[in-house]
Amino acid sequence: MNRASCLRAALVMGMVVPAAAVAQGGAPEPDGYVYYRAGGCAQAIGRAEDFEGRTRNDTARYTAAGDTLPTIAREAARDCLARLSPETAHVADLVPLAQLYIALGDERAAGAVIARRLARPDAQAAAVRAWWLGQAAYAYIGAHPFRAAPLDTLLRQLDTLRGSEAAYVRVLVYAALSSRFELLMNDSAARRVARVAVAAAGAMVGHDLEEAKPTLLSLYLRLLDDVAKPPADTVAFGAILAQARAVIGRGGQWGARLDWAETMLRTYRRPAPRLVATQWLGVAGDTIQPAPGRATLVLFGPGRPVGAALRRLAHKYGARLSIVSVVRLRGYFKDEGPLDEHDEIARLEPYYVGELAFPGTIAVTETQFQKMFDGRRMAMPGANDRAYNGAGVVLIGANGRVERVWSQWNPTIEIRVEQLLDSRG
Repeated sequence: MNRASCLRAALVMGMVVPAAAVAQGGAPEPDGYVYYRAGGCAQAIGRAEDFEGRTRNDTARYTAAGDTLPTIAREAARDCLARLSPETAHVADLVPLAQLYIALGDERAAGAVIARRLARPDAQAAAVRAWWLGQAAYAYIGAHPFRAAPLDTLLRQLDTLRGSEAAYVRVLVYAALSSRFELLMNDSAARRVARVAVAAAGAMVGHDLEEAKPTLLSLYLRLLDDVAKPPADTVAFGAILAQARAVIGRGGQWGARLDWAETMLRTYRRPAPRLVATQWLGVAGDTIQPAPGRATLVLFGPGRPVGAALRRLAHKYGARLSIVSVVRLRGYFKDEGPLDEHDEIARLEPYYVGELAFPGTIAVTETQFQKMFDGRRMAMPGANDRAYNGAGVVLIGANGRVERVWSQWNPTIEIRVEQLLDSRG
């Protein structure tokens, strides 16, 4: 049994196979279980897509045009639909069933199943109808490739609903759509949809508004970032920040996160602080970072998914680009611990430089912990975290000034870094 067939069989039977076993061609022991509910099938597709993303070939550079559902996921959907019938499906399975049809590109069947769910008497109240419209919209937002037309029909229906609960669903749906547009490199659409989402928050009250604050924070960060990066629009930045504070409030968890974001975004075009490290791994002698006279890409706490992109950037730009991965000591490594500093560092170099093949320099920093009331440890911000205000990824120009900051890695950053470096010649 080949790798794809093995994984597909495991998904259809509801089993989770370790990636190493699949890569070696090991077939699972079947337990005789097969999904007969659309919800389980939809989850199986998600697992297939996630597996494909984690094992993708290094040469498969992310592109918005390559936004397609992996073959193993489509085959899993086809196998499930062969056992399911829209006429006999349980009411709770109608939207997941539509998701299977969407995966196979059958828009007519998906639309018919969604319409059947929305026509039921229990879906006529605004709050309930908004919920089911939102679930259907999510299915289209996550579709590969992205299709706007059927989604627009659902959004128009959602926009007609009134009430705090319906507004809450609108915020969540439009936030998800804004994130999808960002991954599709359609920044103008991402901004436009983000504005629609924050406008919808005006109709929320009480518990709904509190529940939506994390989502609203991410939306305001997207809008703030757009006006903070060069050429900065300080007036627009101030106006958006004031609106965000009025909605999210000051103090508390989300108010503090907004303060952090403001500080992070105000680092654009400012001189980049020098990184500090307990030990430097990778490139011998490359301990002055950011590198003078070279562009520098700094990643805080990077993991396996970024390795391929970093290797491609290092190959393309060579000496023009210095790459620094900042890694914090934790007192353990994988399932080994507790470890002292020497023993942990001894495991980090074979992992990051060897197994993950990260290019550039690995800056290892010590971590200070604070004990919580229940005995658990909480990692405190280090010198680099404070200097870069908690950013996840930072691009520094050859002039030593901050060009771009991101709160965390996403697949489009590779392309955006290339665009910025190419524009500098």
